[in-house]
Amino acid sequence: MPCHPASVGSYLFTQPNVGRFYVDHGVDLHTIDIWNARLFVDPTLTVIAESPWHIEATFEYDGDGMTIALNDDLSTATA
Repeated sequence: MPCHPASVGSYLFTQPNVGRFYVDHGVDLHTIDIWNARLFVDPTLTVIAESPWHIEATFEYDGDGMTIALNDDLSTATA
């Protein structure tokens, strides 16, 4: 059985677009201590639809933001 992250934010944190967003801002996510990761994995979530599920998450850093869409099959796309 696959292991799933405990939250939408922690799942999206592993997505390439989110990592690229932080790298573009000079943040190397591989050097972030797990106890400080909450600063990065706590996006603003907006439920767009419940059936099927469609959520948009906005990650913010240094006054800039990136929104990523999460679909019910856990596929993602930059919104």
